[in-house]
Amino acid sequence: MFLEEVMNLPSGSIITFDKGYVDYARYEAFSEKSIWYVTRLKDNAQYEAREEFDIPDDADSGVLKDEEVILYYGKNKEQEHRARRDCLLGQRKRTSV
Repeated sequence: MFLEEVMNLPSGSIITFDKGYVDYARYEAFSEKSIWYVTRLKDNAQYEAREEFDIPDDADSGVLKDEEVILYYGKNKEQEHRARRDCLLGQRKRTSV
């Protein structure tokens, strides 16, 4: 199974992967083992914001929001995964021709 080897990482590990891989049950398993992940949230993800955190004054100016969310998944969206959602100002790469 994709990312199965991740479950053998030590607690406190941080992984990243593309938003093309979405398995909230797997994300929950990562969190239960204190394996932290970073990925982009799909546009059609169903979630509810629970708590918004203050952004420190010394944070990068591209950080727009930091919040705890509940992601809903599974049959009839009855299962929940608690996650942190950070919104960042996107920058487009500009090139000269």
